Amino acid sequence: MTDIALISLPKLDIKAPLLALGQLKSCVESNGFICKTFDFNMWLYQNTKNTELSTIWDPLDSTLTDEKMLQLKQQEITEFANRFINEIIYPVNPKIIGLTVFSFWTFPVLKLFLKELKKIYSGKIIIGGPALTSLQEQNIKEVELLIKNNLIDDFISGDAELSLVEYLKGNKLFPGINNYAYNNNFVRDDIPFADFSDFDLSIYKSHLYISASRGCVRKCSFCNVPLLWSKYTSKSAEHIFKEITNYRKKYNIGHFRFVDSLVNGNQKLFLDLLKKLSDYNKRNVEKITWSGQFIVREINQTPVEMFDLIKSSGCATLIIGIESGSEKVRYELKKPFSNQAVEFYLENFDRVGLKDIQPLMFVGFPTENSDDFQKSLDILDLFSKYKCVSKIGCEHPMLVIPGTPVHIEMEHYDIEHYEDYFNWTSKHNDYQTRIERFFIFIDKARKLGLYPASIGGSQNIFADFYKHSVVNKNLDVLKIIEGKKD
Repeated sequence: MTDIALISLPKLDIKAPLLALGQLKSCVESNGFICKTFDFNMWLYQNTKNTELSTIWDPLDSTLTDEKMLQLKQQEITEFANRFINEIIYPVNPKIIGLTVFSFWTFPVLKLFLKELKKIYSGKIIIGGPALTSLQEQNIKEVELLIKNNLIDDFISGDAELSLVEYLKGNKLFPGINNYAYNNNFVRDDIPFADFSDFDLSIYKSHLYISASRGCVRKCSFCNVPLLWSKYTSKSAEHIFKEITNYRKKYNIGHFRFVDSLVNGNQKLFLDLLKKLSDYNKRNVEKITWSGQFIVREINQTPVEMFDLIKSSGCATLIIGIESGSEKVRYELKKPFSNQAVEFYLENFDRVGLKDIQPLMFVGFPTENSDDFQKSLDILDLFSKYKCVSKIGCEHPMLVIPGTPVHIEMEHYDIEHYEDYFNWTSKHNDYQTRIERFFIFIDKARKLGLYPASIGGSQNIFADFYKHSVVNKNLDVLKIIEGKKD
């Protein structure tokens, strides 16, 4: 009998198995328990990618992440959940089933999955993940309802590398088990390397996730990372390098995607790791490549040789949080770097020959006015000048997440009315304005070749709201939403 089966739920990236599953499996099995890991996210993708449901995987599609949208496809998704439970999970006969809850947007699918699971499974069910670690009120309420409705037995908040093992030992008094008093401040170098042996890695995109750090050195006003990890901590460069080379040898996979909030939080450690990877690539025919999230610093804080090391270390993709083309807005959201610094980085990325730089952007920060928005449109022209920029990331207008500085200090950020994440009004913009700016922005990005995702055709909550709830519509925006504008 399997002691515990761990399952990842959609909607997640389909490029690699969830790191948490491999990490928890290694922790559990190194303590003498039997653990099986399953990727329902990838299984669902494999079974829907060539069907009419394939659109649920579009970046702008909200079918799997919004309660109302999920109801439109509830019967079909329920049938798939039932198949997965009966054909994949039930045969391993687990004593306990653990489900990952990545964010607030996982709860719609989680509840659907749990209702199907309870029809045939009488063992213990536990949930955990970032959604329970963020301490957001709406997430806590969702967990309370799951317990009240007897859909789960227990939950774990915080990073579960230690607490899940204690749970399996019967120690429910350990911090984070059925409470939110977790302790994430353990030594990361002491955790065993992740175990991905349960997964058929050939069905993914030939890379593995890896984590070098937790938290962030910045405290951006819109971001919930400080809610998950109150301080920035990192593994040593030597440990990270050994972990990467271990996976390279064990799984014959050469590309690694860092899941960290940023790879260059500790610049000295980052440079040390780059040198180790560069030396490895010089000495080996089979190279290591990597991707990750990255922050821009001002020019006087940036050693020029870093760009050459980034290239020689095997960097394939850097995702960079630029957020806005307006320096005023960036400083207000606590990203204190200039557009001159942005151009300096792009020039050097071009110089060393990087090909996949992806700026992250959003529109509709509470203090963003029409002039600020125009500057965000203008920075798209700057991005299009550089060969290194492959595309931008922008999936929704600005969200005001409970617990973040912009939510706690709404008056400071000129927010006058707040209903939920999306629907709020500031002195400078409202929900309708932000939706219009969002679609205008991604339409220009698409025309510049910086936004390959489909705009029209997806089941998108912002498009749905605009089409059905807005009275005085901008007809040009409506055409963009409907995919009719060239």
